[in-house]
Amino acid sequence: VELNEYRRQIWGVSDEVIFALGNVGNMLFNMGRFEEAVDALNAVVLRMREIGLSGRAIIGVLRGLMWALEAVGDEESARPVAQELLAIREQCALSTDRDAYILNAYARDLLQAYPTDLRDPCKALEMALLAFEVSTEEYHYNRFTLGLAYEANGMLDEAAAMLCRALSHAPIEAGGSRNQYESALIRVLEKSG
Repeated sequence: VELNEYRRQIWGVSDEVIFALGNVGNMLFNMGRFEEAVDALNAVVLRMREIGLSGRAIIGVLRGLMWALEAVGDEESARPVAQELLAIREQCALSTDRDAYILNAYARDLLQAYPTDLRDPCKALEMALLAFEVSTEEYHYNRFTLGLAYEANGMLDEAAAMLCRALSHAPIEAGGSRNQYESALIRVLEKSG
């Protein structure tokens, strides 16, 4: 009830506040308050559409909403959200101004889409390889996504090698990323015996 009242109060203040509410939705998700996160993020998507925002402008909110809907197990509501997210990601990946970040983000969403039948490991591998090829730096996140794409395609030796490279390029300060990389590497090594 407090969240609904807060939402009603802010809509008339300024459109920039919708981005703040998106952050509130993400914080609620991180606190494990998934149903409230779904409500908040749905409201943000609705308001963004009302003011004419679409495409790249709403990617982050759609992604957060998809994860929140996964957390509450609502496949029916998640499907159109995930389909829209993947369509926007694909459009961005096909654009002439694409870069490693755009390609990598598309690959990650192809690997993590919910419902899971929307996942496309083959296309994710293609996009992750492109992201790796056009990357102008030793960016560990591209290597991590490529490792996950190799794993999703059953290429466990390639996955392990790439995850090791991601880990070796991740700075010590990137503790959360390093933990994620180590967990993925352990999982791949266990799968490969």
